[in-house]
Amino acid sequence: MRKLCMFIVIAFTAALALPMASSEAATQISKKKTVTPPPFFFTQKRDGWGSSVAASVKRGKKVFRDVGCVGCHPRGRTVGGTAVDVMGNRNPVPIPTLVGAAEHFPRLSPAGQVINLGQMNDLCATVFIGHAPMDPYSQKYKDLEAYVSSLSPKKYKRMLSWEKKRKALLAKVKPAGGGRANPCNPCGGNPCAAKNPCGGNPCAGKNPCNPCAGKNPCARK
Repeated sequence: MRKLCMFIVIAFTAALALPMASSEAATQISKKKTVTPPPFFFTQKRDGWGSSVAASVKRGKKVFRDVGCVGCHPRGRTVGGTAVDVMGNRNPVPIPTLVGAAEHFPRLSPAGQVINLGQMNDLCATVFIGHAPMDPYSQKYKDLEAYVSSLSPKKYKRMLSWEKKRKALLAKVKPAGGGRANPCNPCGGNPCAAKNPCGGNPCAGKNPCNPCAGKNPCARK
């Protein structure tokens, strides 16, 4: 078990410590049917609070400190030397810097599996710090991934560019109920809201009863 753990540590750490050329990574990844989407796709919070990439990175920086990643990677860089895992094994691979590391993920592990940056973060925190494995669907996991990604300038620039395009798209789409995004509803979110000849129940006395039926361009003729 001890040897197996050591092998896993070496294999995964080598994946981060030994950068792969982008073209080579793209070729390897293209052989897989599916690849985990980039981390900035997961930075959004469902409740709408702090849902920007910058906010996610800020939260992730705190997670980075709280988990203890700064012990080996102050400001995302490296203290040098080699790390010792929670079992007391010294890792033979030098502690890598995280600056620019996100550019090389997702990538293939020595075992031929696709590894994303979030998985690498979680593995390092578990093996070297003894932190409990994180839920990959949790905001904490996503924010940490966003922060480590931000340490790669080119990737962070793409993250912000993606967010800008996303906001531009959302600006063109009105919230549900506005009626503007539906070409088949010329009367707004509720076709009978302004004038409803049937009272509270449009079908109480007369059925059918829809004052906008005649002005519905999608109605069957």
